[in-house]
Amino acid sequence: MAKYSRPRDRLGPTYSRKRAITACQVCRFRKTKCDNARPTCGFCRKTGVQCIFEAAETDHSTFDSASLAILDRLSELSSQITQVGRLVTNPSSPRSQKSYSPEAIDIISFVADELSEQKILEWPVFSRSHSITPVIDSLLVTDNCSSVNDGYTGDIPTTELWSLVDQFLLNVHIKNPILDIQRLHGAAATVIRDGFGFDPDSCLLLYVCALGAVSTAYIYPQVNLGRNSLGAGYNNIKNSMRYFRAASNRLSIVPKFSLLEIQCYVLSGIYHMFTMHPLLAWRQFNIASVSCQIYFKRESRETLADEKSRGIEQRLFWTVLKSECEIRTYIPAPSSGIVDFEYPSMFPCPPSIHDTESTQNSTDAYFPLRSSVEAAVERKSWYYYLTEIALRKIENSVINVLYRDTNESWATMPFPVLVEIITEFEAQLGMCHRGIVDEISFDLDTLYEHDELIAHLQARFWEIYKFLYRPVLYCAIHNAVEVNYPEHLSFVGTALTKLFRYSSQTCGSPYYRHHGTWFVLRSIFSNSLIVLAGLKVGKLAYDNSVRENFTNALKELQYWQDEVPDLKEIISLLEGLWTEVRMGLGQGALLL
Repeated sequence: MAKYSRPRDRLGPTYSRKRAITACQVCRFRKTKCDNARPTCGFCRKTGVQCIFEAAETDHSTFDSASLAILDRLSELSSQITQVGRLVTNPSSPRSQKSYSPEAIDIISFVADELSEQKILEWPVFSRSHSITPVIDSLLVTDNCSSVNDGYTGDIPTTELWSLVDQFLLNVHIKNPILDIQRLHGAAATVIRDGFGFDPDSCLLLYVCALGAVSTAYIYPQVNLGRNSLGAGYNNIKNSMRYFRAASNRLSIVPKFSLLEIQCYVLSGIYHMFTMHPLLAWRQFNIASVSCQIYFKRESRETLADEKSRGIEQRLFWTVLKSECEIRTYIPAPSSGIVDFEYPSMFPCPPSIHDTESTQNSTDAYFPLRSSVEAAVERKSWYYYLTEIALRKIENSVINVLYRDTNESWATMPFPVLVEIITEFEAQLGMCHRGIVDEISFDLDTLYEHDELIAHLQARFWEIYKFLYRPVLYCAIHNAVEVNYPEHLSFVGTALTKLFRYSSQTCGSPYYRHHGTWFVLRSIFSNSLIVLAGLKVGKLAYDNSVRENFTNALKELQYWQDEVPDLKEIISLLEGLWTEVRMGLGQGALLL
């Protein structure tokens, strides 16, 4: 493999490894004043970074300069997030009876039922005459049966082991870097020599193989690869299931409440998301969350964990937390309690640097080459992961502030207060977007599908903006804000333009199977309802682009309908609403 040629660090010069100053290594690397508080300085305590002073054995800074630049942005974001909560606890506001904890505003501590598509269908604009099967009811039917049966009961072969590990690293690990790759390669080498055993490392490796088998490389442009998702992915799913079942059979022997057990449950949950079983995924993430909390309460953990283990710990914690929050955004499932857990690190540490012999002061030292995962890919993965956590914090804040009460409460809130809240969140999203490093940067208003990680980040931004502007549409439809608040006419127009723009385009790879595909499908459904509501009341003009985008949305849902049974009901509902809207616009009853 050709040696990766590192580019010049754009965020600052190379810093020497030894300096005769008393600042901690992080503050030295940032070139900022350190308050020298021991054992943890003020900045490191605020951001959750491991604080290392000159007396420590290692002389490596915990973060590379690009990561520190991101952390500076994220730290500023975190300090601003609580400001929005104060807006909704103003004594003059009718919503002041509701208590929003400033300290926990970026964590979803309640069932976010008001985000559901059924709540949009209950808007007066739809005459409250439409409904769908509750999502949990439909998922219980799906998760108690399987669309594919591998029918395999023999030994698990090792012939494709290395390729499956590489596929896992390239397609799954880059989004959730929760494994020690060096240890993973060591376990794979042992299995190649001895075969799969009935031991904890084999259990983890089998989950890795299952995800490697079910995942595929990201392809651009996204196209319909077959008549439906099962036709295109049947062999991959069938092959992956034998690894998954073999792993599940070994899960009971993995040490309880250990890092390894948490990793196994997280990978199991990710696998269920790949195969469109989000309720089963939530159960696995829930178990991982409980085990995570117990693990971190162990008094012996502080002395047992080395620096590499601490990095794995932190990334596991944040992966578990954001996975639970993500599912609970769409499914009214109870929390494991992890949202209330006081974890000391505000953001996780990057991949360990201990596996490289290089002592050069470069970004590459923090992202060493790992098998087929090149340094540039691993670095981009880390920046994506940090940014995704920041976006999850902002999205949780939006949900906490705007969706704790009923949708109807938006109409009773003074509209200037709503404008102020949304403006504050817009500023946070803008700051987060500007803080993205070059490797994963993109233009927010131009659909970007060339790179998987960037496409996912753009989809996350769009989803948060849609949550943010949905109350504006409700008020514009049901509260005549243009008449009652003419001074905010420009704001309403801009907000609705962005809402309809982001709702009219599918972002997030609708024909590509990945961890978040089920979420993309729910987003397509809610997007379609928003577009229909806008058309119904004349807030969105009907034209060929609207018609084409709606047609594409239905095709994307139809592609997955054999794996997600409630999609058939959803498609039928959307087709009926589309006919109603077209007839109301004088377009006739012809569907699409």
